[in-house]
Amino acid sequence: MKKIITAKGEIISLADWQKSKGYEPTQLGKYFSTNEEKLSGDFILHEYLFLILDRLREYAKKPIIINSAYRTELEQKALKEVNKGAATYSPHCWGGAIDINTRSNKETENYVKILRTIAKELGLQIRLGFTQYQKLGSTFIHIDVTPEMFGVGKPWQHFPNIPQVYKSSIEW
Repeated sequence: MKKIITAKGEIISLADWQKSKGYEPTQLGKYFSTNEEKLSGDFILHEYLFLILDRLREYAKKPIIINSAYRTELEQKALKEVNKGAATYSPHCWGGAIDINTRSNKETENYVKILRTIAKELGLQIRLGFTQYQKLGSTFIHIDVTPEMFGVGKPWQHFPNIPQVYKSSIEW
């Protein structure tokens, strides 16, 4: 089952969301589709992630590779067992995060600048994780829209649609 979280915090089927955007059945944005390896299975993801990724692709003028999207809580637990730096409660588990590959620290830092510009242009509050991964020798960027969902006056301010345990994930 594929689901999208809308800007209003509603969870709808991918088909309904695609229809509302005028997208083809596999389309997730201008440059992304369900043919992507990390988006081919079941997922729940926030529509802002695709908006951000499409803009990043336009700025970068080259493909953006997704290395992680939606994860079940079981997958997150397994990741935590092999990677002690992984979050116990991740925004990936409620559909609020995507990780993208970068090829070098320089590319990571360039993309981070672009992502900050995009967030400002779109009026979105996002969180970017990258320095902690660079210190471990990895080059990827964690992008999440947690502030857009859980901040004061935001759709999930009081967490009606997700388990209470995710309150602690906001401290990341």
